[in-house]
Amino acid sequence: MRGWVNAMSDAVKARAASGNRDVIGVLVHRDADTADPVGRLAEELNGQLAGLPVDARAIVPVQETEAWWLAYPAALAAIRSWWAKAVHDPSGDTERIAGPKELLQRQTRRTTGDSRGQYVESDSRAIAAQIVLLPGWRGSWRGQAPPSLERALQAVESVGDS
Repeated sequence: MRGWVNAMSDAVKARAASGNRDVIGVLVHRDADTADPVGRLAEELNGQLAGLPVDARAIVPVQETEAWWLAYPAALAAIRSWWAKAVHDPSGDTERIAGPKELLQRQTRRTTGDSRGQYVESDSRAIAAQIVLLPGWRGSWRGQAPPSLERALQAVESVGDS
C-alpha cells in the first residue's frame, strides 16, 4: 500500500511547488470490510499517512459506509419514499450488520423486483447531504452516530490542526 501513499505525497508536493498552496489536508476513505469497533484499521492507515507533507486523516467506516446510512432511516426516506422501509437496527448498532451495502440494496429494491431506484453507491453523496439536514445533526445527534462515523467526524474536524 505504500506506493499509493508515495504517489499522493508526490502529487501534494507538486501542487505546492506549482504555487498552489491550498492543500491543507488529505482525507483517505477506506471501508473496513469487517468488524473493527475500536478503529485499529484507521490507526494503521493513519500511520501510513504520517509521511505526507500535509495533514492527513483516515476515514474508515466499520463494515462499509452503508452501515452509516442505515443508522439514519429518515435520510434514506428523503431520497426515495420507498426507502423508508430500509432496515434500521433498533439497537442503533448498524456497524454489526454484515454486508450493509447488500442489505441496503435488497431493502431498497421495489417489491416488484424492479431494480430502478434501488440504492447504488453513487447515492451516498445525496444520503450524506440529507443526514446533515436532519434536526440536531450538529448537536444532540452527535454522540449517537455509529462509532466509526464519530471517529471520522473528529478526524475531519481536526484536519489542519497539526
